[in-house]
Amino acid sequence: MRGPDPFGSAVRDHHLGLGGPDCLIEREDGFKSIEPLEPYFEGEEDWAREEVEVLSRAGRRILDIGCGPGRHLLGLQERASLAVGLDISSLVLEVCRGRGGRCLVLGSSRRLPFRPGAFDTVILMSNGLGLSGGSSETLEMLGEVKRTVGRGGLLIAHTTDPTDPESGVDEHYRLENITRKRPLGLLRIRLRYGGLVGPWFKLMLMTPREVRSHLFTAGFRLRRSIAWGASRLYLSSS
Repeated sequence: MRGPDPFGSAVRDHHLGLGGPDCLIEREDGFKSIEPLEPYFEGEEDWAREEVEVLSRAGRRILDIGCGPGRHLLGLQERASLAVGLDISSLVLEVCRGRGGRCLVLGSSRRLPFRPGAFDTVILMSNGLGLSGGSSETLEMLGEVKRTVGRGGLLIAHTTDPTDPESGVDEHYRLENITRKRPLGLLRIRLRYGGLVGPWFKLMLMTPREVRSHLFTAGFRLRRSIAWGASRLYLSSS
């Protein structure tokens, strides 16, 4: 990642036990919230029942897009013949490597640097289904995922329903998105950590209907969805 990397710096400091200020998410309308770091460092023993259920279906060759410091990757690599973690932050990947991550790649979800059919499973956890931005960017990413898993591959993806009261997306913001002819859950945000301020980027939280539409358009067949609090986990095949 070029330029300031507040999230990567916060993850590194947390890993080193240095303390520091809260890592903040700032929305374009000025709303701020704290991004908890501890969940990113939890191990397989801390996975929720829903996580265990879907990740137990992963195959032997797994790509974890947006792997972070390894919440899912570290457990999956112990049971897979190949488990690769991809992230846009070099600092985050350094932490993941320090925690035992073995096959790590710096790269973008919209330009996956892998040959067709390199994996049989791709996972997009921690709201990863919308990490590329809006609808067109998400479809571009799903196209790359489909190429990478080949025919019959499995996609395990997670997103939060922005219409759920627990999603953190208030009605006023959703109405603003409607006025701007944007998806209900399209967030324009940036991260702050102390004096570090990252660039603005888009994260799309998706309703079940939007998920089905995007998966269908990208050529995936939705096999199952599992409710998990304000969010859902989706299992799809290519």
